[in-house]
Amino acid sequence: MSTALLLAALLAQAPTPPVAPVPPKNPNERICRKMPAPTGSRVAAKRECHSATEWAAIDAANNSDVEQMRRRTSRQNY
Repeated sequence: MSTALLLAALLAQAPTPPVAPVPPKNPNERICRKMPAPTGSRVAAKRECHSATEWAAIDAANNSDVEQMRRRTSRQNY
């Protein structure tokens, strides 16, 4: 019993093998996202395709807009 515990403790301390590095993503790769349908619409959602660089810019702009709205509403509550 104590041998099994000792062996388990030694195996738990064994170093993990190094993780293979992830190759960088192609910034020109085309990525498609499903966009929600407008409120009240029964039409299916649309797909919107952009490059990885364009999606990063779109996401940054959306995050900036959300942060500005959050700051505006928090100031109005005081």
